[in-house]
Amino acid sequence: GAPPALRDLMDEQGRITRWPGKLKDQEVLLRYLIEKFEPERGYSERQVNELLQTWYLDADFVLVRRSLIDAGLLN
Repeated sequence: GAPPALRDLMDEQGRITRWPGKLKDQEVLLRYLIEKFEPERGYSERQVNELLQTWYLDADFVLVRRSLIDAGLLN
């Protein structure tokens, strides 16, 4: 299920609708989104963008991609 910290940021399908203000919630959001990727699979930048746009409905998915990289969750 969805982490409780993210429930207010999600729609009925579990997609994120906005970036959280709290750093702790941002970390929870990044861990939630990285779980949508298959481990050990290579993704092109386009595939990463498409996957993020599927699960993150705000227009600034580039912020999420950069945050995943900065957190060491995506390279």
